Amino acid sequence: MKKIFALSLALLVCLVSDVWAVSIDTVTVHECYVGETYEFGEDIESRRPIAYIVASNLGSSYSFIEWSVHDNNYNMPPGIEYRYGGRECHLYGAPTQAGVYHMRVDIDIYNRDSDIMAYDYKFFDLTVSPAIPHITTTSPNEGTTGMNYSYELHADVYSNDISGITWEKVSGDLPGGLSLDKGTGIISGIPKGTGDFNFTVKAVNTVTARAQVNYTLTSVDLTTDSEPQELTITVKASGSSPVPQSPTGTTEPENPEAPADTRDPENPAQGTEPEVQEDTEQTGTSGGSGSGGGCDFGTGIYGLVLAGVVLLPKRR
Repeated sequence: MKKIFALSLALLVCLVSDVWAVSIDTVTVHECYVGETYEFGEDIESRRPIAYIVASNLGSSYSFIEWSVHDNNYNMPPGIEYRYGGRECHLYGAPTQAGVYHMRVDIDIYNRDSDIMAYDYKFFDLTVSPAIPHITTTSPNEGTTGMNYSYELHADVYSNDISGITWEKVSGDLPGGLSLDKGTGIISGIPKGTGDFNFTVKAVNTVTARAQVNYTLTSVDLTTDSEPQELTITVKASGSSPVPQSPTGTTEPENPEAPADTRDPENPAQGTEPEVQEDTEQTGTSGGSGSGGGCDFGTGIYGLVLAGVVLLPKRR
């Protein structure tokens, strides 16, 4: 009788120890962002859940296993769900609200009578970061030296909420005279110098979110950076045409067909040349190179000579 009792006690101790050895060994929490989708499944790079939880030493004499996951208020972060099977529990979904959540995960082992035979639990923090900004600006406008310049950088973000976006220049140089407004993303000023100016910017999404530290609710500023974007601003010289130069290097007049007027205003005739009129009906040429009207004078002399020939009396 004593032997049977001892064997029964040993078997009971063995069974109890087998079940009560259950423990949550692994809680792997990955970075997650508002607006991104995380799949349920194996914890691999191509399909990564938000959190991957594994228990060990479940034993073999249980009826079923039940997992539960919740925050301090016994809720799940908005947009996040959990699913379990056997020794694994996964958190997945598409988060919609940034914050720091103090989470608890429980595993319960039930016997055939639906009584809890064993359990374990762990706490962990889950941070949901603000949505990742995606810079859409790829080619800013060209600038001109000495002229006002203004260009606004743009970034898309989940739900089109860009109120928390700020901008930072992480490397390179803007053209001289230009500056970046971190709050608006506007590059403005009056460019100096010419050439191609290469620089890199990033957009930062900042959200004041709730945070649960143990059982105390507070707020924190959470930030998410975009991928750096390389940009180039080309600055050209002002658009005025250069003054044409003569072969000797002197400045040519603006209108070469209109020579400067060198006449004395008190003597308008000074510096003028006589107009030369050609008589297309006469074969002779007028004599002299006198001042204006010389051609008319020659024609008059010729007419008088002809008249004299006609009026001279004939000899008898």
